[in-house]
Amino acid sequence: MTVELNNDKPLPSLDGLQHYYIPLEKEEWKLDTLQDLFESVVMTYVILYCNTIESAKQVQEKLQGGMNVDTGIVYAGMDQDERQNVLSDFRNGMHRVLVVVDLPRSSVEVVAQIGVYINYDLPVIPADYAHRVGSSDSRFGRRGAVFNFVVTEGEHAQLKDIRELEVYYSAEITEMPMNITELV
Repeated sequence: MTVELNNDKPLPSLDGLQHYYIPLEKEEWKLDTLQDLFESVVMTYVILYCNTIESAKQVQEKLQGGMNVDTGIVYAGMDQDERQNVLSDFRNGMHRVLVVVDLPRSSVEVVAQIGVYINYDLPVIPADYAHRVGSSDSRFGRRGAVFNFVVTEGEHAQLKDIRELEVYYSAEITEMPMNITELV
């Protein structure tokens, strides 16, 4: 699937990935849900997207401190050498999870087969979804899953954002089933 942007540049393909959303009544439930996800799905290399550095640091603290998962963070305002070191560590298997803020996937394309992407925070702009999880090169026949954390209650409810993404990409983003370990 290719979705055209206004500037005639095609978006990356979403092919080969199963897209799920995980409904959460409250924003505060994200960290516990992340832990549950890591405990129920086998994940080798994961790219996890956050919208803020504060959120990324909370995720890293939970993964490293509470779950003993090696995690690196990269973001746009970071020193270039430091960012390259974190990416190199991820590429070499020193980090199992790469938490990304404000960078498209093409900037972190360091491992040929990322099996799992997590949108801890949904992208603000629909086109950013494909830039986060899409592939500009489908030669590898990749397979994997995208998990989108979606707040369903309160003033920050996002379920409509998932429906907008489905329409925007002509794609199906289904609620994560209970038997997810059999599907991924």
